[in-house]
Amino acid sequence: MSCLTATAIVGVADMVGVGVFTSLGFQVQAIPSGFPLLLLWVFGGGVALCGCSPTGSHLHVPRVSCE
Repeated sequence: MSCLTATAIVGVADMVGVGVFTSLGFQVQAIPSGFPLLLLWVFGGGVALCGCSPTGSHLHVPRVSCE
């Protein structure tokens, strides 16, 4: 793994982590019960999977043989 790749991974992980903890605080204030909050996160995860599924299918790169 190159230094650039490792730096990008750490940067993305940091941004996602900050977003999760920040948004969770606002959601807990608005939704006092735990079960609806969990359903909200499950729904959001499903929406995220629906969005990344078509994108991931375009990332398939065929291997080229050197024979």
